[in-house]
Amino acid sequence: MADYVIIVDDEVWASPVDAPELAYVHAEIDPALRDLSDEDYLTGVAAIRHTAAPAGLLLVDDRVLTCVEWQPGLLVIESTPGPTLRRAVLESPAPGFGGVPVDAGALAAYHADPTRQARREHQYNLVFTPWDAALDLDGRDGWSPITDDARSRFTAATAHLDALNARVTALTSDPADYERWITASQATPIWNGEIR
Repeated sequence: MADYVIIVDDEVWASPVDAPELAYVHAEIDPALRDLSDEDYLTGVAAIRHTAAPAGLLLVDDRVLTCVEWQPGLLVIESTPGPTLRRAVLESPAPGFGGVPVDAGALAAYHADPTRQARREHQYNLVFTPWDAALDLDGRDGWSPITDDARSRFTAATAHLDALNARVTALTSDPADYERWITASQATPIWNGEIR
C-alpha cells in the first residue's frame, strides 16, 4: 500500500503510487537507506528542505519517504513511527544532472540504454507527481482527501520529523541565526552531493 501525499491549504490529499515507481522504491531506494542522525538532519538535510528544491511525499505502509531532487540526483529521507530517520542518496542516471559537464559519448550511452532512462523516469515521477499536483489545481485527477487510516499512519510516521523541524524553526527565528545555519549547512557533504 503506497500513496503520494500532498498538503494544500492544510488539507491532505493522496493518490496511489503506480506499480513501477513502487517497485523502484523497493528495488533501488530501500537497499540504499542508511541511518540519519538528528544532528545530520538538523545541519544539512533540513536546510535542503528549506530551498526551492522539488520534493514529493510518499506514504508507504507505515513510513513516509520525502523524495527531493538534489545532487547527485535523488535524496530520500525516510521517517517512521519512533525516533529513527534514514536517508538514501541515489545518483541520477541522466548525464549532466545538476549542471555536471557531459560529453557526447556519455549522452549517447544514456540514450542507448532504456534501463537508465527508466530509472531516471522513476526518480522524476517520485518527485514531480506530487510536486506538480500540489501546484496545479487542475492536475489533481486521481487525488482524493486522505483516508483516516492513512492520515493516522502519516501523522505517526512524521511526528519525529515534525519535532525536528520545530527545533529548526526555534534555532533560526532570528535572521542572523538563519544565515549562520544555512551557511553551515552548505558546507556539509550531503548538501554538496558528496554522500552516497
